[in-house]
Amino acid sequence: EEVAQRAGYALIIAPSHADPGRELGVVQTFQAYRVAGVISTSSHMTGLQLAQLQQLPSPLILVNHEQGGPGTGSVRIDDADIARSATTHLIDLGHRTIAHIMCDDRAVSSLARLASYRTCLREHGLEDDPRLVIPTVDSEEGGADAARRLLALSPRPTAVFCYNDRIAIGVLAGLQRAGVRVPGEVSVVGVDDISVAPWVTPALTTVRQPSREMGTIAMETTLHLIEGGTAPASIVLPGVLIERQSTAPPGVAG
Repeated sequence: EEVAQRAGYALIIAPSHADPGRELGVVQTFQAYRVAGVISTSSHMTGLQLAQLQQLPSPLILVNHEQGGPGTGSVRIDDADIARSATTHLIDLGHRTIAHIMCDDRAVSSLARLASYRTCLREHGLEDDPRLVIPTVDSEEGGADAARRLLALSPRPTAVFCYNDRIAIGVLAGLQRAGVRVPGEVSVVGVDDISVAPWVTPALTTVRQPSREMGTIAMETTLHLIEGGTAPASIVLPGVLIERQSTAPPGVAG
């Protein structure tokens, strides 16, 4: 918004909640308003939904989605790097049985993080056990439910890498309600570094997404396309591991 205002543009914000019907309505609304450009922040976009956006006569920038086309640019986080950072952090602490709680909606980012987690385990000589992959809904409640399923595993994992911070916070709550110490018995890592991540107990170790930088690049690229420039190749940014108190070597009191 700051970048747009400096350039003399105003934003129209249209949440679609990953609902295809709403997204079609958003496209139709944008067409009616004759918008100068569109930025979509959906990482769950299907080919059909992308095709609907590409029907607009204005430039299109995708955030957290790499699929593009003529007149389309993208900026996204490196999901493989995120998963590698989180999983390697847990391995370096000494964990050998590491679960992954993924988002069950099959989002592009979720599948990429799952693949990288599995690759990282194999590269370190650890078993890629499908029982350690737990799909859940993208919410704190989903994380709490995943924690219950995690505790039913045998042997129980000593660490868990979560798709995002919302799920990780639910996992923390679920483990604590079951009397499981974090990180004493189970270490937990999230992704995003949302505002509450340092304030939960224990403070959440996470991989930070450079959200502000991504927003700035998305708007600057949109303005470049509006002015007749060509769409750049997909811009990929790394995450940054933020180590806090929810991770520790196995068996360390916490």
